[in-house]
Amino acid sequence: MKVIINALHRATRPTGVCRYAFNLAIDLSSLSNIEEVVLLVGKWQECYFYSSFEVNKSKIKIVAIDIKNNALSRNFWFLLSLPKIVKKLRGDLLHLSFPIPVVGHWMKVPTYVTVHDLYPYDIPENFGFPRVYFNRLFLLMSVKTIENIVCVSHTTKKRLIHYFPQECKEKKISVVYNTVKFSSVKEVEPNFLSHLQYSPFFLCNSQHRKNKNIPLILEAFSDLLLSRKINSKTFLLIVGSKGPETEKISKMLWDFRIDKNTIFVDSITDNELAWLYKKCQLFIAASSCEGFCIPLAEALLFSTNVVCSNISIFKEIGDNSFTYFDLDKNASHNLAKAIENSLNYKVFKNTVVQDSVSKNRNLFLSSADKYGDLYSRSLVNTPTFQ
Repeated sequence: MKVIINALHRATRPTGVCRYAFNLAIDLSSLSNIEEVVLLVGKWQECYFYSSFEVNKSKIKIVAIDIKNNALSRNFWFLLSLPKIVKKLRGDLLHLSFPIPVVGHWMKVPTYVTVHDLYPYDIPENFGFPRVYFNRLFLLMSVKTIENIVCVSHTTKKRLIHYFPQECKEKKISVVYNTVKFSSVKEVEPNFLSHLQYSPFFLCNSQHRKNKNIPLILEAFSDLLLSRKINSKTFLLIVGSKGPETEKISKMLWDFRIDKNTIFVDSITDNELAWLYKKCQLFIAASSCEGFCIPLAEALLFSTNVVCSNISIFKEIGDNSFTYFDLDKNASHNLAKAIENSLNYKVFKNTVVQDSVSKNRNLFLSSADKYGDLYSRSLVNTPTFQ
């Protein structure tokens, strides 16, 4: 079986979608009935796919598409050229790593699409206007015309059915969790931390978007420093690309006078990220809404001390493994208290928590068998495509 994964995306640096597509390719390459996995990327993505991910599997082939990196060029390519590429490469099955403008039956092979979240409906501010309406349209096209839908969590599946009850009635909707690939990654200390002389630090891995609640994290961090509940030399390290909230976040650093205790990093390697998960005092995720949260699953893999908001997807990922706080009422106080309790409780982690960490960690190690089973059934049930 030859599987083609569309990973062509506007991002000029690695993103969650890129990581998802590559992890999927790694998982599929481990299956005996998969002869080749082809990753379709933009020419502007080719360099960082090779430099940021370990492309050393003989079954994985990266094909770079040479088009202009603008919305019009990409969307016309998805709609009109992608079916031709699939035919030219003689693919047996196509997997879209995120919803795109597409007409499913034009592909002539079994097609899957992964739905990561319902942000165009849940958090339209993340996209801005009128861009959000195009994202809603592309999601609708994928849901209406593609038979096989994969959701990255049960939370996402519920949200999808909520917004598209009629379209989902006749669809095959599966839940397959994102996988975390850090087992072979060698930890490397980031150069930008060398001057801190081993100061304690908290880690947050979030884009500067409204739903990530970075201002809330900054406020709680400031309160802890001012009340001397944490070491005055503690740093807050925020890894993530700039976005709509960047200006607001920058202003808060000065308002709370924590600019000397806060470090922002746009992008780092997996090796550096592994070191951060291993060495941080705790990992913080304060999101109000998520489809999944790969950084949270990564933190779980490293048994990192985690404090996070009590939204449904975080509980789906972590169960009893994390320390949760309530976003209602005085959220910054709740977060600060949760951090304080987590730091004090870390030494006394009981057997229940350790068992939960071990159990949940195993959920995100591989999706190979689940996808292999889904793909095989699709090919068997669509003889005209074979």
